[in-house]
Amino acid sequence: MGSRIMHFTIATLLTGKLGIQDDSFLVGGIAPDASKHINAPKQQSHFVYKDAEGHSFVNHERFCRKYLSEQARPFHLGYYCHLIADDIWLQDIYYPKIKWLEAGEKKETQQRYYNDFRRLNGILIDHYHLEWKDMNPIAVEIDEIDCVCLPALIADLKDDFVRKDDTRGEALQFFRLEEIISYIEKSVHISMEAIAGKVRA
Repeated sequence: MGSRIMHFTIATLLTGKLGIQDDSFLVGGIAPDASKHINAPKQQSHFVYKDAEGHSFVNHERFCRKYLSEQARPFHLGYYCHLIADDIWLQDIYYPKIKWLEAGEKKETQQRYYNDFRRLNGILIDHYHLEWKDMNPIAVEIDEIDCVCLPALIADLKDDFVRKDDTRGEALQFFRLEEIISYIEKSVHISMEAIAGKVRA
């Protein structure tokens, strides 16, 4: 799945395009990854299911029916967009480039792309002119994560900003910047289409 900074970038771009001023949208945009702080499986927080052929996909429409059918709160909209972006990541990046590798090669490849995540943090922060802003964790009604974990997740994101220059100048080893930017822009575009009519700009 995409990194915290990728999801924060997507959420930040969406707030500008949708005119959303509520920081809880940004918190929702990274919230599914809070599962790591309680050692919970990603399948629950990310609404991951398998199709008839056994391929994993993120069932963001199931989330939409559960949390957006009556009132579209900014936190839940941000969460929804995270799920959309992760499904795009699965279909466009994970399955074509990683899923079918042999076990040993897959493990080595995953280490390379996680190292690239750290390199990309600073690159994306600079490319999109992102700035850190303190965000207050909120208590919301959601079954799939424990909101008690949100402060730790926000602290992780802040650390991404603090350490953004640690890998400055290092070349990407697995990804191309162009494909990551394309992934971000596609996620923004599809998220905007998906939530059309669910918010008032």
